[in-house]
Amino acid sequence: MVSRYKLLKEIEYLYPRKGLFKSVIKSKIPIDLLWTDEETLNNDIASHFLLALIMCNNKQDMKWFLRMENILYKERLRFKHEKKRYNMFKILSLLGMKLNLLEENNNEVDLNKIKFRRNIENEKIYYCEFNEAINLIPLREYYLHKGKIYILENDLPKLFEYVFERKQETILEKIKVNEDNIKKDRRIKEIIISFEKIKESLNYQESLKIQKESSSESKLHSLYDIDKYSEKCFPLCMCVIERHITHYSHLTHFGRLQYTLFLKGGGLPVEEALKFFQKKYEKKTSLEKFNKQYAYYIRHAYGLEGKMTNYAPYNCEKLINMNSPMGNECHGCPFKTYSNENLKNLLNTCNLNEDDIEDILDKKKRNEFQFACVKYFEGKFPGILGEGIGIHPNKYLSSAMKIINGKNNKNKEILYNEINTDNNDELNDFDNEMDLINIDKGINLNNFCFEK
Repeated sequence: MVSRYKLLKEIEYLYPRKGLFKSVIKSKIPIDLLWTDEETLNNDIASHFLLALIMCNNKQDMKWFLRMENILYKERLRFKHEKKRYNMFKILSLLGMKLNLLEENNNEVDLNKIKFRRNIENEKIYYCEFNEAINLIPLREYYLHKGKIYILENDLPKLFEYVFERKQETILEKIKVNEDNIKKDRRIKEIIISFEKIKESLNYQESLKIQKESSSESKLHSLYDIDKYSEKCFPLCMCVIERHITHYSHLTHFGRLQYTLFLKGGGLPVEEALKFFQKKYEKKTSLEKFNKQYAYYIRHAYGLEGKMTNYAPYNCEKLINMNSPMGNECHGCPFKTYSNENLKNLLNTCNLNEDDIEDILDKKKRNEFQFACVKYFEGKFPGILGEGIGIHPNKYLSSAMKIINGKNNKNKEILYNEINTDNNDELNDFDNEMDLINIDKGINLNNFCFEK
């Protein structure tokens, strides 16, 4: 299950960059498991539904999971394997769809109409209830007869892709409704609890890795660097906060914490952070009041007070899942929290052309907030693709500063860094343990699947 989560995270990173995605998808991501035996297939299905069980607790996580699984499924359909089609049928069955093979001696339907002017011999024909594939009917490429739609074997990937995408959300909703019953299995409950800790560990190590990889040229060294780079190099979520604190001379708790951790991750020393906030607050807050009410929390975010915890900067997933800002708050991801009109007005102040703005708004409408951030970056730096955009705000900052400072030697190449922790013994041990799980050893996939 951990390996599947990391696989989906890698797809999330690669997919917006179409050229790189196509070139490395086979070598970098084991997207086709080949499924040469029943146990491997069952393990793959189990990891899908176990991860679905966790993701259905959060609406945004569920949308992310659906989007990444759909991409994974589509890419698997591109691979050719002798057992793949059988396994696709099995997955469709788990999703509650029945697909039948038309017998050769069937005289009830006109085969010429099914082949629809295509000169195809010896190709198998399948059929299903028309409401199972109703979106395929407007294409006028399939034969509809007596409430059934007939599909040629070579057209099955289109059907698989459509049905998988349509059924997934329904299945997740049903899993959520039956969540309590599913979690009565002690083993499943323990796996879910363990995975939540592993997920937090992955995100934390991802943030620390970004901090360590930042070079001197891509770090903030003083409070003056913030004014220098905020409009050019900050992701939109942080640019919004910078504008807010400049205008209102104040930030509410969540915005202040989000921004403090971002500046910390960007390399800003705590002394400079204190000077920065004090300067921004000075119009409304005296030095004595600032030291009394705010300095402690800034030092706490840097791990210098309280439990001395080294807090990691928030990644994009964390920002997207934060509660929506209210009143004078400005935290979170603006691609999610802003209305279409307000986002358009904001983007018009960011030196973007109309095509880029429309593309960003289109991605927002499809709830592809991280892809919108990728497009925002590409609009700010035409012709240049950066590493890790849409994954972490500090990765955006590092990439942008390298470009501005002329240190992006690879220019239009994408620097592909796998977001994983393969050297972490704890993660690998948990992964190996998950690999041992299969249906025969006790976890019944029927617990996750429901009749229509």
